[in-house]
Amino acid sequence: MKKIIASLVAASLLSFAAVAEENEGLSVKGYLRAGMSDTIENSVYSTNKWVQGGYFGGGTRLRVNIDYTKAFGGVTFRYQVDPVFDTESVEIDKKSTGNIGDVNTSTSEKGGATKDVRKSSLDFFKESNVKWAMGYANLLDGQVIAEAGIISDRFTKTGGWEDTGIDGGKGFRVVVVPKAVAGLTVAAQATDKYADKYAADDDKVKDGKALEGDIKFDEKIFGFSAKYEAKPFFVTAGAALAGYYYGSVGLTAIENLTLVGEVFHNATDANKAENGDNATTMLVAWAEYTGIEKVLAGAYSYINLCDGEYSIEITPAVSYDVNSLLKVSGEASIYLSSDDKADTYATISPAVTFKASDKATATVSALISTDTDQAKHAASAGVRYNF
Repeated sequence: MKKIIASLVAASLLSFAAVAEENEGLSVKGYLRAGMSDTIENSVYSTNKWVQGGYFGGGTRLRVNIDYTKAFGGVTFRYQVDPVFDTESVEIDKKSTGNIGDVNTSTSEKGGATKDVRKSSLDFFKESNVKWAMGYANLLDGQVIAEAGIISDRFTKTGGWEDTGIDGGKGFRVVVVPKAVAGLTVAAQATDKYADKYAADDDKVKDGKALEGDIKFDEKIFGFSAKYEAKPFFVTAGAALAGYYYGSVGLTAIENLTLVGEVFHNATDANKAENGDNATTMLVAWAEYTGIEKVLAGAYSYINLCDGEYSIEITPAVSYDVNSLLKVSGEASIYLSSDDKADTYATISPAVTFKASDKATATVSALISTDTDQAKHAASAGVRYNF
C-alpha cells in the first residue's frame, strides 16, 4: 500500500511541476533520489544513505518546493520525506530466547536485558515532513515583509555549509529591509519552535486559565536576526531567547570562491537534556572553488564542543565533469575526538555519476574506512531525478 501511495504522490508532483511551468509566478521544483547500499563486511542492505560521503553524499529523499510569488507577496512551501533508518532498544526475555550469542545486548533501567533492533520506515504523512509553509506580504515597497505559518528564514541565514537560521517554528515574523542602509536586513519573530508548554501541575492549568499542552507566552517564543552584506563580505547573527544563537562571516570578494565560517551555540532546554545538562557549540568552516572549468574543489570542517569534550570532522572533496555524460568525484574525511574510546579514523568515498540529462543521473559510489567498528565499508548505487 505504501508503495502505491509513493507512486501516486510522485506522479502527482511531476504533473504539478509541468503545470507550474505554464503559470507565471508559480514554481514547483524538487527532486527524488533513491537507491541502495550494502555494507560489504556484514551484508546489511539499506535504502537510506546510498551516495556515500558527506560532501556529495546523500540518501533516499523526496523534496518538493512550491512557491507562488507576486510583487505584493506570496506563498512558499517545502515538503520533504526522508526514511528512518535508526536503531532502538527493546527488552528481551532470555528464557524465551535461549543463548543470544552475539546480539548487541545491554541492561535496561529496570534491570532487564535489552537488544538493539533496526527501526526503518518511510512515512509520507508526518507533520515534520512539512519543513516550512508560510504566506508573506510585501509592505512599503518591499521594505517590510510580514510572514506567518511554519517559518523559514529567507533573509538572514548563515549562508555557509549549514546555511540555517531560526527555522521551523509556527508563528509570525517581520523582516525589515531598509533602503536607507543598503545591504542590511533585520528580523524579529515569535514562534513555538523552542516554546514551553503548560503541564498538568501548572497553576494556570489548575485554575482553568490554560489547558495542558498550551504554549506559554514568554521570552522563549521570541527570536531576532540580522544580516549585512557588502561587496567584499557578509555577516549574520541570530538569537532565540530560549538559548539558541548563531553567527557567520563570509567572503564574497573573489569570483568563484565561497568561504564561510559559522558558529552555533545551543543552550535550549531540549538540547541540554540530551547532553547531560550541558550546552553545545558547533563551529563550521566551508570553502569551495569553481573557477577551473569542469572542476569543483571544496572542503568543510566541523568542531563540536560540549562540557570540555570535542569531536572534529574534516572533509576535502573534488569532482570533475569528464564530458556531458560522465562525472567522477571523490572525498576523504578524517574524524578526531577527545573520547578515549573513539579512535581517530578516516574514510574515502569515490563516486561515478552517469548523466542521462541535466535532470536525470545515476550514481555508483563506495565508502572505504580505516576503522570498520565506527564506519563500515559500503558499496552503493542509485538514481536522482530533478523536476
